[in-house]
Amino acid sequence: MGLEEGEVIQHPMITRSVERAQKKVEENNYGIRKRLLEYDDVMNQQREVIYSRRRHALLGERIRDDIFDMLHESSIDLTRKYYADGNLDELKNEVRARFLADIELTSDQFQRLGEKGVSDLVEKTAQDFTGGKKNSSVRN
Repeated sequence: MGLEEGEVIQHPMITRSVERAQKKVEENNYGIRKRLLEYDDVMNQQREVIYSRRRHALLGERIRDDIFDMLHESSIDLTRKYYADGNLDELKNEVRARFLADIELTSDQFQRLGEKGVSDLVEKTAQDFTGGKKNSSVRN
């Protein structure tokens, strides 16, 4: 271009091109930082849950409630996974693998109970296998 080293380029077209490129880079960096903060928030929430449960286990507080809460969540997840497809055999296999318990359920009952009823039955089966009920009078 015939310019010497260090000489300032003062052409409007080049200036606008550099400004546009800089703006795109800054927008991209902003998006990256925003996404990173969102991931960080999720990680903090997960960390709080894990540390809370860990603290309960170490101090012997609420262990029974935490276990039954996990059983409840797990039974809902299992039912959602298999109920929509009507896959009773896979549900039974998964209950057996996760909870080491057999669920007594026929195809007719599976359809008649509905997703919520099946979920409740899975949870009850898991609770019965653990030898307790959530609202039992046994202390932690």
